[in-house]
Amino acid sequence: MKSFLIHLACLLAVAAVLFCVLFPYFSDQREQAQRISLIEGFEKQVKAMSAERAAEFRAAWDAYNQALASGATGKELPEAETVNGLIAVLEIPDIGVRLPVYPTGNSLARDTGAIHASTSALPTGEKGTRTLLAGNNGRLLQVNNPWIDPWLEKFQMFSAQLLHRLDQVKQGTVMYLFTPCGAQAYEVVETQKTQAGKVRMPEGENAWLAVMTNLGGQERLLVYGKLLSLPENAVVMEHSDGAFIPSDAVNVLLIGSPLLAAGLVFMLLVEIIRRRHYRLPSDSKKRNIAEG
Repeated sequence: MKSFLIHLACLLAVAAVLFCVLFPYFSDQREQAQRISLIEGFEKQVKAMSAERAAEFRAAWDAYNQALASGATGKELPEAETVNGLIAVLEIPDIGVRLPVYPTGNSLARDTGAIHASTSALPTGEKGTRTLLAGNNGRLLQVNNPWIDPWLEKFQMFSAQLLHRLDQVKQGTVMYLFTPCGAQAYEVVETQKTQAGKVRMPEGENAWLAVMTNLGGQERLLVYGKLLSLPENAVVMEHSDGAFIPSDAVNVLLIGSPLLAAGLVFMLLVEIIRRRHYRLPSDSKKRNIAEG
């Protein structure tokens, strides 16, 4: 009985470890499916947009940026035009990020994507524009239990992973922004840690994109990217085409490999508990002869 309880405890420990390792992947796969559906709707509408509608969109965004530059804030600013509820799609291939970008005030942004800060320009790509996007590391798993939830937070058990790997972005990494005003590529030139409310935007004539996430408490991480010029932008976009959505083979390897390992560990533990020992037919024959 004691041996059985030890084996059972080992099995439960392995199951707990596998749950901690595999849950974020499975949960995020489900969340990604929902995000991709929203993103594909956005991209489809942008591609189908007529030249006249695209010009109207650009004019509306330029008006927003001009009002911001003149000192307008809050309700003084015109409402940002959106497509399928979004203003853009943010992609950082080096860390596997592909997120919808919502306008200021959208309640879905906290848990499913990034949000445009109303105090920054809309990303038209014009010189001098500075766009700030903010997002969470992810949505933490919660079971509404005062004993369990702190441990889930401590071990970063995300039910949806968003910008949790932003700290791995290095200088030279390219961030992509797909908007109704065209596709833009930004090269990361600086990362910075700061406190909430002390966010600064770069100076200069270039167009800038800053992506921000929380590090815990009041600490924030910002990644600054400078808009690539048109020839560089075109080359980068050409080489990155189709590199953002993992193939089915990648998904199978990502999910299938841990499952296979989990199955093998489970089978091994079952065999240990049942104390089964396998022999080759030749071994059994030799044993019978020896006993005879």
